[in-house]
Amino acid sequence: MYRGACIGALGGLVITFLSTGSLDGIPNEEPKRTAWHRRLAPTMVSMPGTDGRPLTGFGLGGTL
Repeated sequence: MYRGACIGALGGLVITFLSTGSLDGIPNEEPKRTAWHRRLAPTMVSMPGTDGRPLTGFGLGGTL
């Protein structure tokens, strides 16, 4: 019974080592920098007018 458990555990360790051998370091957490025009997109927003009614406005939205 213990022989089967040891063989299974050893097999699991070998498979895990072979599967994750290329994961040596911690990946870089900083996102890749892109040009500003790729991160911003035109968008429509609703904004209150001087009389309180909603008006449609245009602007830029996206990841800053």
